[in-house]
Amino acid sequence: IEALVAEGDTVVARLAYTGTHRGELFGIAATGRRIAYAGVAIFRFGGGKIADGWVLGDTLGLLRQLGSERIPPVRG
Repeated sequence: IEALVAEGDTVVARLAYTGTHRGELFGIAATGRRIAYAGVAIFRFGGGKIADGWVLGDTLGLLRQLGSERIPPVRG
């Protein structure tokens, strides 16, 4: 977690992950490549629990780091 911002019942986290691709991911066999992945998670709390959550990440950037030429379809 690189940053947290809270206002009212909502918390936003800016996330960064690094690692080594050692197992199948999105149908891509392990490459041994080092990867970095960035994302944002947004949570709304109610009754002392997470009531809603959304997670967004740079999946296309991750696929490119793994050498994938496959571009996932855009969902609308």
